[in-house]
Order: sequence, then C-alpha cells, then structure tokens
Amino acid sequence: MAVDRLVQVDSLDDFTTKERDTGVAAIRNGQVAVVTPLAGMNTRGGMRCRALTPLQGTSLTPLDIHFRSLEAIRRTLYPRLQAFVITSQLFHDDISRWIEASGGYGFNGDLHVVEAPSYPFSIPSNNSAPGQLVPAPFGHGHTFKSMGPHLKVLDDMGVGYIYYWHVSNLLERILDPSFIGHAILRGFGSSVKVVDPARARPHMGRVGVDNARPVAIPHHDASLYGNWEDLHGNLGSKFFCLSNVRKTLDQELPTYQVRHYLGIPSESNRQFISRPETSILDILNLCQPLGPVLINPDQEYFPFKSATAADFVEVVSKRVERGLHNPPGFEGVLY
Repeated sequence: MAVDRLVQVDSLDDFTTKERDTGVAAIRNGQVAVVTPLAGMNTRGGMRCRALTPLQGTSLTPLDIHFRSLEAIRRTLYPRLQAFVITSQLFHDDISRWIEASGGYGFNGDLHVVEAPSYPFSIPSNNSAPGQLVPAPFGHGHTFKSMGPHLKVLDDMGVGYIYYWHVSNLLERILDPSFIGHAILRGFGSSVKVVDPARARPHMGRVGVDNARPVAIPHHDASLYGNWEDLHGNLGSKFFCLSNVRKTLDQELPTYQVRHYLGIPSESNRQFISRPETSILDILNLCQPLGPVLINPDQEYFPFKSATAADFVEVVSKRVERGLHNPPGFEGVLY
C-alpha cells in the first residue's frame, strides 16, 4: 500500500521511543479510555456469550484475561482508567452479573457496562420449525451511539482518545502505548492495526486505497474487493479521537446484510442466517484522517475466533508462554 499514512511495523522496536513515551503519557494523564465491544450474538457458538466461555483446558474466560491486563496497566499508570464494556440485550444480564460477582476480576478502575440497542430478529431452529425471536444488536457501528451521554462525560474529564479493543483477540496488546503515541503524533482522527493481504482472514474487514487515501471497507461488502489496491486485513485494535467520534453520533450509518453461521459449521450440515448490521469500519472512515499501521501478526496477534473451539488450547498455551495470563505489570511482558 504505497501511501504515506501507512507505516509498517515488523517488531516493537520499529516504533520510536517518542511514540511510546507519548502514548504512555496520554494513558498516565487520563486521556485514553478503553472500549470493549461484546455486543455480538455468537451464532456459531450456539448464542452463548463467548466472553464468558472458559477457554478449553482452563477456568479462565476471555473477560478474565482482559480485566487482568487492564488492571496491570491501571495499577502502573493511571488509577482512574475508564473502561467500557458494550453488551447486547442478549447477554447484558449475564455479563453484568459476572462482573458484579467477580468484582471485575480485580479491575479497580472506573468500569461502565453499556447495553447496545437491539431489534427483534427471527432465528430458525431448523429448516422446518418456526423461527425463534431474539434481540439482535445493530452491529459494532452503533458502539459509540450506545455510549451517547458517556462520551460527553469523558470529554469533560479530559479524555481525548478511545482505544477500541476486541476481547476475542487475546494476544493483541491492549492499550498499546506505541500505537497510541504513533496516532497522536501524526494527528490521526482514527487508526487501525492491519496485516498484509496474504495474512488477512476471510472474516476480516479490509483497508484499501482510494486515490492515495486509506479507506476501511467492511468485509460484508465483497463486491468492492476488486476495485481497491492491497486489501489489508484489519485487526481488533483501533484508535479514535474522541472529538471526531462525537461528530459521528448524528450520522446515519450504512447497513450490510451479513451472513453468519448458525451453530458450528461442518461439511455435512452448514446453515446460515443473514441479518442487517452496521460496521465500526465506517466510523474509521468518518474519523479522518485515517492512518493504518501494518504489523507483523506473529509479534502479537493470535485470535481464538474460529469455526470450532480447536484453537482455544493453543491460545491459552501461548498466553501462558508469554506470561500474559497473569501480567506482572506494565513494564513487563505486556509490551
């Protein structure tokens, strides 16, 4: 992708000391809030909340690991770290009860659980039985609309940036200070970590180039794929300038008919549902300038999203190997 707003990072050493120090200072000064979207339906997992499902071979859930990592950063850098969990109506009560019962797994910052809006959607139980009516979320594009009043409060508190992080990408560094500092120093309205086209997974959205400008393309809109150069796959880590985000709240977002597996897919019995959703990638495009960062996924990225649960064990073993299951602190293996 031959544009001057995409920087390739093969290792952490490729970020400058100034970028890292700028990100650390932003976190330490309370300028960065963390938003974690959990408003999906997990149709391929039987509509069980993925974030509360223990990883195979351990009692840890993705949220356990998420909050442990956040607490290590909060304890070291900023005691009043603001963290948001965006839930769907389908799982809001379960997630709220878990957080209350566990004490947020030791996270002692300011934690807000926000329910995203939903609409009624019919899920077929099988090919002949009548459908089951469930509350379906509008999609990740509505994340910030769900936060509405909270964004004004964050602004008043001096928060200027939002770090958006998917809980299912367990080995992607959360609150990566170098990534934050890189975006701040370059004046980006938004940023996203991307991988090269050969490493992109089918379910990923893409970041392409239109007239030398990076543009995020929701993966649902496959018809556009042939019209863009070098379609890099986007990862979970995204950076947003809060002032830009607030300007998007009144804008109507496009919706996409998204096809999902219903239950774990297999060769002999593959069933799909299709429903309208909005995309967080459209928010990236609205928060200009967009500045993607091309990373080496071997350095940090190992998602457990998959058609089956077969890679759960490998994810956990990699976390344990790197010490990320119980991070010793900000200056340790977290970064």
